[in-house]
Amino acid sequence: MTAFTTHAIALASARTSLRSVTSVVTDRDGRRTEQRLADGSEEVVATLPPVAVEQQAEQKSADMYSDLTLPQAEPESTRTGSTPTTPPPISAAARSLVDEPTRAWQIISAKQQARPLPLERFTRPPAQAPGTVRFVCISDTHSAEARGRPLPALPDGDVLLHAGDFTQTGRLEEIASFCKWFGSLPHKRKIVIAGNHDLSLHGASYGDTSRRFGHPASTEPAEASAQARAMLSAIPNCEYLCDSGTSVRGVRVWGSPWQPWFHDWAFNLPRGDACRRKWELIPAGTDVVMTHGPALGHGDLCSSGMRAGCLDLLDELQQRIRPAYHVFGHIHEGYGATTDGRTTYVNASTCTLRYRPDHAPLVFDVPARESQAEALAADMEAAELEALAVREFMKLHATPRDEQHGSDGEETAAALAEAAAARAMRRKGGGHELC
Repeated sequence: MTAFTTHAIALASARTSLRSVTSVVTDRDGRRTEQRLADGSEEVVATLPPVAVEQQAEQKSADMYSDLTLPQAEPESTRTGSTPTTPPPISAAARSLVDEPTRAWQIISAKQQARPLPLERFTRPPAQAPGTVRFVCISDTHSAEARGRPLPALPDGDVLLHAGDFTQTGRLEEIASFCKWFGSLPHKRKIVIAGNHDLSLHGASYGDTSRRFGHPASTEPAEASAQARAMLSAIPNCEYLCDSGTSVRGVRVWGSPWQPWFHDWAFNLPRGDACRRKWELIPAGTDVVMTHGPALGHGDLCSSGMRAGCLDLLDELQQRIRPAYHVFGHIHEGYGATTDGRTTYVNASTCTLRYRPDHAPLVFDVPARESQAEALAADMEAAELEALAVREFMKLHATPRDEQHGSDGEETAAALAEAAAARAMRRKGGGHELC
């Protein structure tokens, strides 16, 4: 019996209470599912396309048994006190289908599951527990703020995460609009990565994509990419991550914009080794991993019935990195949360399949590794070093040009290097600025 029919029976049983179900029937076109009751009557369970029915059934089944599902504020193993269960390694047979994710998942899912979690656990979380960091997650807003489409209300939290595709095609005016909106939000920390729609942030491909999408030719692609990155870097209390990391009260966060090839948009890579090399940059033990695209099997089911997730990302997350949370977007219709028993996978896509910004932000809490006082002290130390570097830099540039050589220049370079190192140790967590 398929997962689809199993969920359909569960839903039908809930509706009919004590009436027994004897069979489930699907028409030839796969669109009509009925239950046949013991009393001989029939009831239509669904008149949706098969994929939509399966997605709906999975969510409703999870809701029905929500009392058996642990709260999202911590990974399941933490809530129960049990040892986290690492999913079994991906088989050679599945690996051989790295370019065919839908078929690969059919093999993988025989040994491990992507269990849906009740949505309200993330949209209506309980009060934040002391000693935790609250993350508020959005993705794929697609210039909604510039299009006059009101976004759902953003709840309070310590950190606001955006998992990419904050523009339609990455035009500089779209970047500027997003930065103004994102910078106006009250969250103390903000972290953002790019997605495949944010074309101008991928300098290596923007020469081609800018022409293909009709962007103005008045600005050189390399210059436009630099301007786009500079605008993001100027957002107050915000970090733009690109194959790099940061930390929030000791909670380690990594951000990467890449995803398997998608019609030559930004940050596209061939499936297989090229993708895996990017995932291998993510340090083991990272607590929250942000990527634009999903891992295979989790929040990656498209309306076509095909899966878009990355097999190599799934393997790296499960067998080496083992984060508490993986936050992503890209597949709008995959919105929601699932678990493999160790990691919680959060598809935070704000826009629906029709690009309407209707999906609510998703929220979770992670235990802090540093007290607020320790985090503040480290931030102040880094800020003091940065201020010193700025003062030395200003003194250097206030002297005549012919006096800008010698010890003053060497001291300034050292101060700048020290400040950069402090920022790297504090914010980047050993990251690589590669994109």
